Amino acid sequence: MTDLYHKCPEYLDSALLNTSSIADETVPSVTFGSRRFSHYVRTICPVNSERKVPNIIHYVWFDIKQMTFYQMISFLSVHKFQNPCLILLHGNVIPAGPYWLHLVRHVSNIIHVKSDGPIKTERNKSFNDNTHKSDLVRLMALKEFGGIYLDLDTVLLRSLDPLMNYPVTMSLEYWSNLSNGLIVAERDALFIRQWVTLFHEQYTYDPNRYFEFSLFMPSRIAKKHPSWIHVENMTFCTPNGQDTHKIFNENYDWKENYAMHLYIRYYQHHDSEQTVRTLNTTIGSLARYVLYGTKKLCED
Repeated sequence: MTDLYHKCPEYLDSALLNTSSIADETVPSVTFGSRRFSHYVRTICPVNSERKVPNIIHYVWFDIKQMTFYQMISFLSVHKFQNPCLILLHGNVIPAGPYWLHLVRHVSNIIHVKSDGPIKTERNKSFNDNTHKSDLVRLMALKEFGGIYLDLDTVLLRSLDPLMNYPVTMSLEYWSNLSNGLIVAERDALFIRQWVTLFHEQYTYDPNRYFEFSLFMPSRIAKKHPSWIHVENMTFCTPNGQDTHKIFNENYDWKENYAMHLYIRYYQHHDSEQTVRTLNTTIGSLARYVLYGTKKLCED
């Protein structure tokens, strides 16, 4: 029994869970592009010869009202395992709901960076898709500040410090492409600069080439300029999108992973802090690991 189960405390205040969507006004909000804010970030999140990448976390948040359980898990994972100096949330709205309220009451270094994102590229091509807008906004954030970008359904499993002295780090997702769901980059890295330039020069919306600028363009840049980037062997996104059953239905051993991309859009269940206590799957053990520091099932 003791090998399989763990005494897990209650994690969220039941009164908080009954709270409807309320944004927390105490979260500081600044405008992207503010020179004063950029100077402030560089001052409190310095780099040195041993760490080229500043310990800043970036998320992009467009048009999402309620924070979900696994989005909260992602934020808590970087707070717990990376201990960043700042968590910057780039987007046009501030999240709301009980999971957001719980997060901001326990994580004090979140700043909302107001941004509607680009409407058009420099070649006057419109962004009609929030996903493609997010693809460029994350690069703009990394170019300006440096740091670590994560998708909202990427969960950190250990510190990225061993990778913080490379100019850029990305991971293979499949053998054909890199994943842009977790990017580690120094400020104004050559790789990121080239990616932004090509994005502006070549972007056009084409549903048949939907992932061209997010996945295949960086893969080509990496092949052409291998000295600009360190490529991890799938340590950010294993299991990949073809093996989501290993995340949703099985128990995968993630000891080699730095992080895991949950591919939450394919997940059919709506978990909570209560259901994951006894959810005997990878996604359940991952949530318990972040919440309680153990993969074991909770002994309720």
